[in-house]
Amino acid sequence: MFSAQCVFGRCVNVGVFATVPRCSRGLSAAAASQVKTINKSDSRKPSAQVSSQILHIRPVGFCFNPDTALDNKFSQSMDHRYNLRELQAKVMQESDIFVNALASKGVKVLAGSGVPETPDAVFPNNWFSSHSIEEQLQGGTSRFILYPMTSPSRQIEKRPEIIRLIVHHLHLRQSELIDLSYFEKQGKFLEGTGACCFDRVNKVVYVNLSTRAHAEVAHQLAKLINYDLVTFRAFDENSDPIYHTNVMMSVGTSFCILCEDSIKDLMQREHVKRSLESSGKTIIPISFAQMRKYCGNTLELLFGDGSGRTFLATSVTAFDNFTADQKTEILRHVDEILPIDVTTIETVGGGSVRCMIGELYA
Repeated sequence: MFSAQCVFGRCVNVGVFATVPRCSRGLSAAAASQVKTINKSDSRKPSAQVSSQILHIRPVGFCFNPDTALDNKFSQSMDHRYNLRELQAKVMQESDIFVNALASKGVKVLAGSGVPETPDAVFPNNWFSSHSIEEQLQGGTSRFILYPMTSPSRQIEKRPEIIRLIVHHLHLRQSELIDLSYFEKQGKFLEGTGACCFDRVNKVVYVNLSTRAHAEVAHQLAKLINYDLVTFRAFDENSDPIYHTNVMMSVGTSFCILCEDSIKDLMQREHVKRSLESSGKTIIPISFAQMRKYCGNTLELLFGDGSGRTFLATSVTAFDNFTADQKTEILRHVDEILPIDVTTIETVGGGSVRCMIGELYA
């Protein structure tokens, strides 16, 4: 289990901090032909929602994880198709495709590497979140948060050398780090931006409560970062709980891709929709079938050219399953849709492009 040591030279825990009052190839030929790029000469102020720098962890040790697959219905073994060596070669190739695709948009990729004991390390967004100085000035107490992870094999992803890499890159001070990992000993979890979808513009965090998202931890987080909290419970078409919020919703600057039908309680559904709409978000509904194809597991990112333009990072699978009308609507809110081929990673790992991105906010 992770212990918050060797980062600043001594242990860090949440008790130190005061709480605040408020609680190679990226595109298939077919996909490339459908991508619409809008070139704008004017420079726009970047939205607080988006970042142009990320953490990516190379999938060393990647394989089907039967432990996490217990409640991740998206994860499927491909042992019938690849032996372990072939599988790992394939996902390393997809990692290269992913990095090159984002770099082509000027995104700065801070790269780390997994170890054989961490089969899901390619999904670093689950164990940390980063927050901007601007957010901190608006009442938050932290710029970097570590989260309690459900599976022991995932808890060890919070390796001191990777944390140091982020800390040095963002020039963080000890007072800007909060570690919620102590909840792991209580059997209470909240898996980062897998569990939490942040509306950073309006300071609202959306959390689908599940075995990987405990209400108590979510309330503690919202209090610490001075966000309003909206909780609900989401289920798939078979009434099985959905393990992570970020497979059924994606919050952008002015839009939200949402599998509305997964929120079966109608009062909760209307509460989520009212919160989004009152925050100025256009809701782009997706079906259960589209959710299964990772249409909800997307992320708006900032071009690294200083233009203020944004794009939606998505997998080729998701891109191919959006309708033409949905793509048109998305392109009213972003300047480009970027499909990336991570088919093996998303099939075996049960997470797609969004899960592979740990946003870094300066």
